[in-house]
Amino acid sequence: MALQEHVYPLTLDDLPTSIDSDPNGNILFYCEQHGWLVAHYEEAADCLTENNCTHWTYLPLPPR
Repeated sequence: MALQEHVYPLTLDDLPTSIDSDPNGNILFYCEQHGWLVAHYEEAADCLTENNCTHWTYLPLPPR
């Protein structure tokens, strides 16, 4: 299955970092049960193991 542009698999070996986050450190994580969740990049491992998140992407900046 091809992923949409800028949607990445979430694995313990390749977690998103501060470089991937918005200015507040947030990232969008996807899990089948809840859909898209906003969480801090330091919570990526928890999103994977506790919420069964499978993918992540960049959180868009709010409009000005």
